[in-house]
Amino acid sequence: MQFTNILRLGALLAALQVGAAPVAEPEALTLGNAAGLVRRANPAPVSCGRMHCPEIDDEYPRKHRADELFAATDDERAWPLESVQNAYNALVTSDALPNDQKPGAGTRKYPLQYGGTNGTPSDQDVITALDAIPECKTGQQSTKFFEFPLTDPVFTGGDQGSQGPDRVIAIAPNVGQGETRQFTYCLAITHRGGASPSDPSFRPCK
Repeated sequence: MQFTNILRLGALLAALQVGAAPVAEPEALTLGNAAGLVRRANPAPVSCGRMHCPEIDDEYPRKHRADELFAATDDERAWPLESVQNAYNALVTSDALPNDQKPGAGTRKYPLQYGGTNGTPSDQDVITALDAIPECKTGQQSTKFFEFPLTDPVFTGGDQGSQGPDRVIAIAPNVGQGETRQFTYCLAITHRGGASPSDPSFRPCK
């Protein structure tokens, strides 16, 4: 009887030791890249265009105010983070599609190279904004910038003009035929706030 009790006591102590053993902490979950969000890729909410009173707003040079006062494009659109992310993701996924399957506005297919055949943007305000982002500086060798419409819902194609005035911009190294581009999100730009309705230039969203 005594021997049996000893065995029971030993089993109980063993069970207590097992119960007291520290439980291993679960490994921390790490979030992989969200669909399309690669490298820097940190879109943020933006406001495209300007809503201000040109006569009293000292933020802008006086020489521009007369044009801004009468510009039909001097409006503003605020885009939430989700819209910016969705447009950027669409840029990434659409780039991998055959050209005849890419979303287009009329005959213009997106993503569209931004900056002409030499890959250098011509809009000075956009250049300044890009150069302030280390990963997106202009003049980098063997890279190109690409634009994609910033719309709600996500742009999937339509008539010429359906792409609207706003864009997201990404940069990617050049690739060989059949290779997949690796994009880095840079910023959003807009046709809003131009000197006239026919002004083709872009300016950065804020």
